[in-house]
Amino acid sequence: MRTQRWESFHDMASFSHAVKALLDGGLGQAQPTHEATLAPATDVSETLDAYKVCISLPGLGPDDVNVTVHGNVVTVSGEPKVDEMPSDNKWLLKERLVGKYSRSMTFTVALDPDKVVARIEHGVLHLHLQKAARELPRQIRLN
Repeated sequence: MRTQRWESFHDMASFSHAVKALLDGGLGQAQPTHEATLAPATDVSETLDAYKVCISLPGLGPDDVNVTVHGNVVTVSGEPKVDEMPSDNKWLLKERLVGKYSRSMTFTVALDPDKVVARIEHGVLHLHLQKAARELPRQIRLN
């Protein structure tokens, strides 16, 4: 029995392209390829004074990743280098997605861009995002 791995993103993208081709004039016509922007898997946790974000970026290094903080929005983006294949080779199996990636997250409070700590380790980007001081709760003493 032959098994085939199901790739939901690929299958949905193929279906979307087929429907678009049908609506644009039939499946028999050549269609331009569409470049997808990938949104990497992300985990976010919160403490009283900060957020911790972990993003899966396998095979990428610090030079392949851009992190920007603007107010309460953090954007992680980039484009990994594509493996060049000699002209006398052909792919037998190609499952790894390659392309531009981008992920923007909007937080409920402003962040302090001067206190962001970012590191990439074993294909995982770790961000420590400090909440802006004016956003932190303060205890008010009564007279």
